Amino acid sequence: MKVVERIIERALQSQVALYLKDGKLAYTAAGGGLSDELRAEIAAHKTEIIAYLQALSGDADDTGGFRLERAPDGVDRPLSSQQHQVWLAQKINEQGQYNIANAFEFRAHLDPARLSSTLQHVLERHEILRTVYVADAAGEVRQRVLGSAAFAVTFTDLSAIDEAQQRNEVAALVAAEQARPFDLSRDFPIRAVCYSCSPSRSVLSITIHHIASDGWSQELLVGEIAAVYRALSEGRAPALAPLAFQYGDYAYSQQKALSEGRFEREKAYWLRELAGAATDPVLPTDFARPKVFVSSGASVECRLDAEESGRLGALAKRHNMTLFMLLESALALLLGRWTGREDVVIGSPIAGRDLEATHGLVGLFVNVLPLRTRCPVQGPLEQYLRDSKSRLLEAFAMQSLPLGIAMEALGVEQALSHTPLFQAVFNLQTVAAESLALGDIELAPLPQAPLIKYDLEVVALQGTDGLTLSWKYADRLFAANTIETLAEAYRALLRQIGSGDALDIADLVFSGLSAIASRGSEDVLADDNARASAIVQAHFPGSPVAWVRQGSAATGRHVVHVLLPDPLAAEVLAQRQRDAQAQLQSELGAHWQPDAWSLVGRECLAAAGHLDKKKLPTVAFALETDVQRQVAAVWQEILECQAIGLTDDFFDLGGNSIKAMRVTSKVSEVCSVDMQIRDIFEYTVLADYAAQVEARSLVRQPGIGKRPDGERMALSFSQERLWFLDQLNGGSPEYNMPALFQLEGRFDHLRAEEAMRTIVQRHEVLRTVYESDDAGAVQRVIDGADFRVAYADLSTLSEAAAQQELERLIRAEVVRPFDLAKDLMVRAGYFLLGHTEDGGQRGILLFNIHHIACDGWSLDLLVNEFVSVYRQLDTGDSAALPELPIQYGDYAYWQRQWLGSGSFDQQLGYWLKQLEDVPAVHALRLDRPRPEIKAYVGDSVAGGVDAATTAALDTLAKRFQLTPFMLMHAALALVLARNGNSDDVVVGTPVANRHQAQTEHLIGFFINTLVLRLNTGHGTLGDFLREVRQVHLDAQSNQDVPFELLVDRLNVPRTTQHTPLFQIMLTSDADYGLKRGEERALLMLPGARIRTYPFEGFAAKFDLEVNISQTFETTALRWTYDSAIFDRSSVERLNAHLERVMASLAALAADLGRAPETPLAPLPMLAEREIRFLLDRHDGRPVTYPQDRCIHQLFDAQAEKTPDAIALESDGVRLTYRELHEQASAIARHLRSVQAVGPGRLVGVCLERSVHLVAAVLGILKAGGAYVPLDPSYPKARTGHILEDAAIDLVLTQESLRGQFEGQRCELVVVDGDVVAAAAGTDDDSALPVVAPSDLAYVIYTSGSTGKPKGVAIRHANTVTMLYWARNTYSDAELARVLASTSLNFDLSVFELFVPLCFGHCCVLVRDALALIEQPVAVTLINTVPSAIKVLLDSDAIPAGTQVVNLAGEPLPKQTINDLLARRACRSVYNLYGPSEDTTYSTWMRFEAPVDGSVPIGRALPNSQALVLSPGLALLPPGVVGELYLCGAGVAKGYYNNPALTAERFIANPYYDAANPDSGPVLYRTGDLVRLDENGLLYFIGRVDSQVKLHGFRIELAEIELQLGRQTGVDAAIVVLRGSDEARQLVAYVKPAHMPPAGVEQAFVTALRESLAHALPAYMVPGAIVLMGEWPLTPNGKIDRAALPAPESATIAKTYLAPSSELERQLQDIWQQLLARERISVDADFFALGGNSLLLTRLHSRIKSSCGVNVPVKTLFAHRSIAAQAFIIEGFLAVSRAPDALAADVVEEEI
Repeated sequence: MKVVERIIERALQSQVALYLKDGKLAYTAAGGGLSDELRAEIAAHKTEIIAYLQALSGDADDTGGFRLERAPDGVDRPLSSQQHQVWLAQKINEQGQYNIANAFEFRAHLDPARLSSTLQHVLERHEILRTVYVADAAGEVRQRVLGSAAFAVTFTDLSAIDEAQQRNEVAALVAAEQARPFDLSRDFPIRAVCYSCSPSRSVLSITIHHIASDGWSQELLVGEIAAVYRALSEGRAPALAPLAFQYGDYAYSQQKALSEGRFEREKAYWLRELAGAATDPVLPTDFARPKVFVSSGASVECRLDAEESGRLGALAKRHNMTLFMLLESALALLLGRWTGREDVVIGSPIAGRDLEATHGLVGLFVNVLPLRTRCPVQGPLEQYLRDSKSRLLEAFAMQSLPLGIAMEALGVEQALSHTPLFQAVFNLQTVAAESLALGDIELAPLPQAPLIKYDLEVVALQGTDGLTLSWKYADRLFAANTIETLAEAYRALLRQIGSGDALDIADLVFSGLSAIASRGSEDVLADDNARASAIVQAHFPGSPVAWVRQGSAATGRHVVHVLLPDPLAAEVLAQRQRDAQAQLQSELGAHWQPDAWSLVGRECLAAAGHLDKKKLPTVAFALETDVQRQVAAVWQEILECQAIGLTDDFFDLGGNSIKAMRVTSKVSEVCSVDMQIRDIFEYTVLADYAAQVEARSLVRQPGIGKRPDGERMALSFSQERLWFLDQLNGGSPEYNMPALFQLEGRFDHLRAEEAMRTIVQRHEVLRTVYESDDAGAVQRVIDGADFRVAYADLSTLSEAAAQQELERLIRAEVVRPFDLAKDLMVRAGYFLLGHTEDGGQRGILLFNIHHIACDGWSLDLLVNEFVSVYRQLDTGDSAALPELPIQYGDYAYWQRQWLGSGSFDQQLGYWLKQLEDVPAVHALRLDRPRPEIKAYVGDSVAGGVDAATTAALDTLAKRFQLTPFMLMHAALALVLARNGNSDDVVVGTPVANRHQAQTEHLIGFFINTLVLRLNTGHGTLGDFLREVRQVHLDAQSNQDVPFELLVDRLNVPRTTQHTPLFQIMLTSDADYGLKRGEERALLMLPGARIRTYPFEGFAAKFDLEVNISQTFETTALRWTYDSAIFDRSSVERLNAHLERVMASLAALAADLGRAPETPLAPLPMLAEREIRFLLDRHDGRPVTYPQDRCIHQLFDAQAEKTPDAIALESDGVRLTYRELHEQASAIARHLRSVQAVGPGRLVGVCLERSVHLVAAVLGILKAGGAYVPLDPSYPKARTGHILEDAAIDLVLTQESLRGQFEGQRCELVVVDGDVVAAAAGTDDDSALPVVAPSDLAYVIYTSGSTGKPKGVAIRHANTVTMLYWARNTYSDAELARVLASTSLNFDLSVFELFVPLCFGHCCVLVRDALALIEQPVAVTLINTVPSAIKVLLDSDAIPAGTQVVNLAGEPLPKQTINDLLARRACRSVYNLYGPSEDTTYSTWMRFEAPVDGSVPIGRALPNSQALVLSPGLALLPPGVVGELYLCGAGVAKGYYNNPALTAERFIANPYYDAANPDSGPVLYRTGDLVRLDENGLLYFIGRVDSQVKLHGFRIELAEIELQLGRQTGVDAAIVVLRGSDEARQLVAYVKPAHMPPAGVEQAFVTALRESLAHALPAYMVPGAIVLMGEWPLTPNGKIDRAALPAPESATIAKTYLAPSSELERQLQDIWQQLLARERISVDADFFALGGNSLLLTRLHSRIKSSCGVNVPVKTLFAHRSIAAQAFIIEGFLAVSRAPDALAADVVEEEI
């Protein structure tokens, strides 16, 4: 290896980096490149170099990368990943930022025909240059190659103008041509324009889209164009080397390799490397970042001369780095210091042409590596450079994964305004010295405007005369002086580094950065504001002056406020203003002219004597255009503002999302444009919004017209769902909408009755009934409907009796269902309670409307219209309200027609994608199981926050451009996520859904429900709130899709237990903008005062409904909950958590600049007492124990104390403590003297269960070594892996097991031979080493997810802690005789051996626990797994003297505990839980009485903690299922020889408390799901991953699947654990490459099982193997594991069951017609076949007409097969035929 390392070092000194690519040796070179001498030396040692680099990367089995192969003929080819990223970016931001421009000046005659032929030839050669990109119906983009004939060069003659004009004109034309976007779906991706200036001078402009080219391709093209033109000039055919492949072949091969998983190693690397990297911009910009990145920019250059660059090169060689590595590392330091971040990501482009066949292809191969650097502010510079080199070498070795794939894996989306992950790019290039020519014509490249794709791009150009540093930058983000400062700071930094004077990073001086480091996007503006203010101040000496910008940066106005202490003459004042304006224009430019001057009074002064901007008046700038005036009129109407100016902000004026929706609708109608709701969130200032309105073309949703006469009146989708629920529930009150008012004064209930008749007649929907026909539900308007207001006089009753009767009457009315087929949809009542002193009345007015005809908006309308009509009637006038243009039935008809539009399809597409794989129910823990049918009974909990918190939340919301409701949704989502430990949080929220102005005054059920789905798993608050905003804007932009239709299209499983899609509703108290000032006054009835009457009646339509009521003073919360599933205390806890999250968010308003970077996971939610409870062990003080002792030292001390006591029994052999000590010491002396065993040395133990096994283990420990169990029953392959992985070269074994180690490189010591006798002659242990508690005691190998077992390294100190817990927990009598029945490979053996032997008790060693059946032995404590104890119980084989049974290793059934105690097989049972990584046992629970309910795993052992955490490591409240993390004295050192896995599973403890003896600095991630109850007890739930425990062994299912996949004839395999309790078994589902013929299946399965037995331990071989022809799939194409058949039924194919009766045949016909299917089996599920609520109601109607029975819809819903429905119908028919003949099992209750 020395030779290889020397070659690699020499290569680095020559600026050559060697790395592996596709298993082959590759290099990148700078400077002089790869010399012939070095190339030859590398070639001579190629194999050794590859092996060395493979060893470094830890992946000698690399299978990444791919080979080029031809794409199939006749099909469109896919895009490469690079192309797809560019295509998507182009679609998002359709500018010319991806145009690659080249322009050349020709100083000779250029032949136009020859030039055209040349380019035609090149296009014919490279298909990519004539490829377009077309999206198919499914949205997938494909490449389509066109013929080259359509391509033409454009020739423009400019010879008629003079040379000066020509140069200006050419420059302008070339710039315009190169900026013109391509239409990638139609245009060739290359354009050429030739400008002829004179016979001897022409300019050729070639523009190529980046999707078809890169830098390498540009050089290829220029070379090929020159070669072809030269050949044609010489009259010969071009002789370019033929191309074996086209770019489309590369794209096809790449995508094929990706689908085959060929890049998994690279993907894993980048996922790990970029985890937690910022995805939002981090560079401090001078100007506000545009919403859409603008590819406009400039460049700044500076130089290092040859001497300076030479010093850098020499430094790089000294550090074995390339110059690129040094320059990139220095740039990272600079950017880190500039941004104030130690985590810096820089993009670096690489050619991406590792495959030699790509070298001659034109196309987009370039990739950009996101190079991540940790940039400390201090530390040795040499170490930093060394770390950077290692980091860069790793990154280059993983360069083949396209950036787009890495971003997709990370879940990072492309953005409009920036490139995610990095905004700065660095590259090193060598200056080319070649000259260009077309034949005899010289080409002079013309200078080009820089191609700006990133915020910053630094290019180092290396030439013989030094280094040129070019800084390209986006000039919409940075001022030139900022980049000049950065460039100079970088040059100065490189000079410092090159000089060698700086030894520490802290010694480096970053000159000039202090001037720009703190500059944000608004600071330049602030600087200029200050200058402008100073100029004005100079012209108004002694007068306080304030310069204010009103409005946005784009359309804002400058307002100068002046306080004049003394009056000035008008002319003097005007002259000073003119002088100031002249100086402002001279120094700052014309755009810094004040738009208004404002003279203010002393009331605007602050205490310090300057003008207080908060006290200054807002200047109302006059509106300038008709559109602005139209928009302002709409804003005024909806915001209730007197006047609106040009710079006013919609949300500052009181706008919210509901009003934004109304503005959108109204502006769209008034201005004849199609505005989206997101527009008002992005353009909040009136001038900006009006500009958007002006820019829009007329694309509007069609208006609502009258429905055709005589048409069948279908229901709207919202109505249809409520009608179905009413049918399902047989009429229920949960959708009644009551409104109650308390009146005092004069009231005439007959006049109220007349007013209501007018309203009922005005709104058809209030007098509409709902029936069914063969097509489903239909509505019918009742003409001439009469209306009565119910009246009850309670005034004669006592006050108490009247109040009691009132409550009864109200409750009776509120819960009385509407009969949708007969009733009017509104009822009213008046209850007279008494009279006032002035003769007036005291009473309650009640309105009750069914939701099918009303929503919240409509209820306000109803009350407003009632008051208005009542007032008119009271004055003697006839009732007169404006005529309604349409009725609700017209809307329902229009809605059905709109569903066929493209707009609907687009919106539906959004929802189907957004809600794909949506969770069926929320993750909150229920206090009780759900009833089979939801009861709709609830209660409520109130909460809220104070005015200060409310104000701070409002400030924070504005910072993130959120409405208060959006921020409250975010807060609630965090609470739900942490209380359910699920980042996927779904809630519903209502929207008014009244886009068209025609619906504004219409009563009806317009409201729609939006399903808001959030991912709370973001790193920072800024990232999370950006998603919140986007989800809301997207939902509002797609809000027209009816919720009911969405449920059907998503095919959500039907259930009567809960609502579909979401079960938590979020609402806000809003008046929908209807109660304007003048209308609020109208709520006063003539002579009567009205106020709402509180009535507590809670119909819980959802699991939870959270209502937010926000005023200027407070935010009130009301939680309505389903009391059938939640306790009040649970909801109170949720409320407290929400209040605390709101307070935590409000606290961030104090520093808005830092708020976006606030980590999300630690955001406080829990109270201090809750945190203390979660961190407490709940069972007293920690155990004190000697921390300076080792396991064998405890045994030695015990042997000295009780030498003649029996220590060990096995197969009739009994050893005293003295005898066992002597044997162990003899082995230890031998190991020490002969094998040199000492601390840290691993020694294998492969012995059958006898006294020799125990002596061997103790002997290894005494010699200082650590034992590694090697079970004699293990396959050789597994034993071999452990020996190799642990580097074991010494194994203690017995003569009969020598064969196990044939071919292994290890020395065997036979301990059942003469070893003990040979060393037994002396008892001198002085030569044995001193062993420390921190030394390893043993390494146990457990199943691993990679397919290979992993070794858990346990120290003596870990085990001693557990031993002393046992000593303090169990009595001497209980430990008197401990059964040792567990394999040494399973860590239960640690308890069984060392607990008795360290404390003076007897260890009873047997073959295994089941040996007690054949050979009973006397024991007091049994330590085994539940499945084994169950067998012993059933066999009555538990020894009579057993006092304690310890059970561990797998879930413990309560029946096992109860059976043990009931049969008096023992006095107590312990449930012990713990992974090997936490030293045998982590939690414990003792049972001395029968168990009723779930069995807990108990509490943490002393000196340790068991924490239940979220994926973000947040503490989870009691009851929430989360992952269990363990810390404390038992946590292992890690995984032996596996630092990567150790780092993944053993992490820093964020809750570490050095003062707490239970705490520890390291947390172990168990991967187990648990929950903590209110008493501090833990309950095991399951595994996070596919790891399971069976019979005490931890098994990684992936390891078995991997082995199965390696077997001959196996295509794929899935392994699951099936069954319950002791019947659990591993089941393998195998899909053969070719299904074996009938009769051969069993032989195939047998062969598989035998093959597995050679590769896996017996406990990992599946108990059943099921052959699968095809996998069952979920709707989105994933394997449906839940649908895998049980082993016993696996061979039974799903068969068609034909009808067995005439009724079943009749039903089958009806089903087949409704579902448009043939041959429906009588056991098929109606909904699984595509049925929905509408079709179910039609089925109900068909059954009624065909069978003559009216089966309730609810019954049909519950019985979903033809056979089940036929049985029910038979029962109904029997009832109709003979009432007395009803079968006992067909009764209404059961149905």
